Amino acid sequence: LKRLTRSNDKAAQIKAFPEANDDKLHINRQIQMLQAAFHVSHPRQAYKYWLLGTLHWLNKQAVSGKPIRGSEFLSHLESLAAAFMRDRHLVAEQLSYLKIIFNNAGQAQSPLSQDIASRLAYPNIDNIFVFNYLDYLLWQENRQRASSDPKISHFEFKVRGAIEHYFPQKRADEWGNTPEGERKIDAFGNLSLIAHAKNSRLSDRSPSEKKRLSGHPEKVPDSIKQHLMMNELKNNNEADWNPITMKAHEDAMIQLLRNKLSAQTASTSQAQDKN
Repeated sequence: LKRLTRSNDKAAQIKAFPEANDDKLHINRQIQMLQAAFHVSHPRQAYKYWLLGTLHWLNKQAVSGKPIRGSEFLSHLESLAAAFMRDRHLVAEQLSYLKIIFNNAGQAQSPLSQDIASRLAYPNIDNIFVFNYLDYLLWQENRQRASSDPKISHFEFKVRGAIEHYFPQKRADEWGNTPEGERKIDAFGNLSLIAHAKNSRLSDRSPSEKKRLSGHPEKVPDSIKQHLMMNELKNNNEADWNPITMKAHEDAMIQLLRNKLSAQTASTSQAQDKN
């Protein structure tokens, strides 16, 4: 993120948020990543409510004469993301985007669902933002590790609109020729977000073939969640991706979502937007 400044009668672009500890926190980079996660989830202009919420907050800061600090801007974006998750994508009774932005000031109001797993199972997923938000959290988690995964560190958000079953749906009977077996195939732990072109090319391939054709682990992953799923296949052994490893992966992903979304506790006083 850059801002325009003037120096010696010349225009120059400098960091938008040159905070003293930016070299350590990489505020600009964190903001870029979360905004990218929003953007690729809502590429059509008519649905850019996240941008409306962002501009509304920036305008409020400017009107009130408050400085726009990078850390506060990032905090608002993360709060808005959590509100979209808790009040739109993980609840039965959804709040409108306009209510989230203008009435609730981008602060989550709905209690965190106790049944996240069923809301994230195929085909119940409300919006692909749930995948991109999770990838953002995984990127943040990796960034804070002492020994980070370089492939995750270089991850970039791209437009990916297809939900892929890592273990293919056509082989669901191998996970149990029962309704329970089908539910395992459609569980969030077996799903990832990829480009439509790749989904049509890889949909019926085995997990080991998908790993090989994706260029894992040499290439930067299309999805951090998918990257972690592919890591489970030791020596490309397809048997490593089974209902047990899938469930363990799902539990870890849902726990991360719970931890982060629970931390975004709504404050009644902050939620009142009087403008």
